[in-house]
Amino acid sequence: MGLICMSLVYAFIGEPFCNWIMVVVYIKRKYVYSAVYYIVIGIIVRVIIEKLKGRQEERWPPHA
Repeated sequence: MGLICMSLVYAFIGEPFCNWIMVVVYIKRKYVYSAVYYIVIGIIVRVIIEKLKGRQEERWPPHA
């Protein structure tokens, strides 16, 4: 849920603001495409982190 909220904030508030202050310039791009992109990237990053976390737990089990 947090990923979706942050994606929507970045896409519909952050990007228009950056476009308004001329940090970036989008030519014929809709902000909804950015929201989908942020969600997909967030899912990919989470999967990678979960895999790395699983490997770490296999190599170094917690001490009791």
